[in-house]
Amino acid sequence: IMMLAFLLPMSAAALGGFARTAPPFATSSIVPELAGGGHLQLAVPGTRVGDRVWPAAGSLCAYVERHAAVAGKNVLELGCGTGAVGIFAAASGAAHVEMTDGANVELARRNALVNRRHTCDVAVNEYWWGDFFEPAAGCVDVVLGSDVTYDSDAHEPLLDALEELLAGGATALLAHQHRRLQSVLDRESSLYRFAAAAKSRGFDVASAHVDMSDALAPVEILEVKLSPDAQLAGLLDAFPL
Repeated sequence: IMMLAFLLPMSAAALGGFARTAPPFATSSIVPELAGGGHLQLAVPGTRVGDRVWPAAGSLCAYVERHAAVAGKNVLELGCGTGAVGIFAAASGAAHVEMTDGANVELARRNALVNRRHTCDVAVNEYWWGDFFEPAAGCVDVVLGSDVTYDSDAHEPLLDALEELLAGGATALLAHQHRRLQSVLDRESSLYRFAAAAKSRGFDVASAHVDMSDALAPVEILEVKLSPDAQLAGLLDAFPL
């Protein structure tokens, strides 16, 4: 697939063009305050599911900041939508951030441009899970994703993507809001189905944090790594003896 790459910064004239056609930029109450003060300014049209900032994104941002999870690291975000998580990571000490989505990456580009004074270099690429993909930074240390585990039909393509991205020892942090508390109690949430599928494919999966800000719809963050055996198997496939 042809990938559309965009490296910031961009001209002020281009930003002016965006302003004539895009929704206004505003502070999101869901995204935490930046460590250096101030807040991200985001355009959030709300016309598609991916055009909104959901609670899982805010919980993942808070976790990243609290644990310095991206400091000095190359970060890639999957299913970036508005770009809130990736831009927050870029403002939280990351060395380089790449935001990806399968559709409408223009919104994340606008938002990254508007917040560029807070961030490291940010690239925005189109990426369909399972297709060939070469990260802009050459290697990835941390993969971030919020609300990317809802659709059970997308679990295998997502795991295909993670298998490639985590092969060098990277860690994925995936945030998921359980919309029904009963699904958590019954262990029937799609997040748990994803975790089971990941483990069956040789991933190490652990619950890193549960945000109970909304007790009826908690946000859970999984830490996902490719097990050493799976990494070795991948190397042998790539470089057979």
